Amino acid sequence: MASSRQKREQLAAKKSRKRLKRRQAELTEQELRIKGEAAARRLIAVDSSKIRSRSVMPSRDVPLFAGKYYLDYSFTCIDCRSKQVWTGLQQKWWHEDFGADWERIAVRCRDCRRKERSRRDEARKTH
Repeated sequence: MASSRQKREQLAAKKSRKRLKRRQAELTEQELRIKGEAAARRLIAVDSSKIRSRSVMPSRDVPLFAGKYYLDYSFTCIDCRSKQVWTGLQQKWWHEDFGADWERIAVRCRDCRRKERSRRDEARKTH
């Protein structure tokens, strides 16, 4: 025969297991909803194993969807002031394939990047 204390512990353990199971079901539903919305919006998933960061707590201005998908990022070129969009696919290449730090984001349009690169190359040749 179990004592009152043992019965209370058994009931508490049962409630805890029930709560955990319910929470897992909610998370699964939420993850499925997020995956469905990401698929509908054709978002690119973040592979966090390939992300490099200089800081312990990376902070960045580029938004993510649910912390797992790249969102297109609108920015203004710092040289020509034109409005540009840094797509999720470009971000994935930049951060995961090229290996750039997580904190580095696009600030120049493609034409201005080419001009800046040639300007730097010329400056190196001169000196």
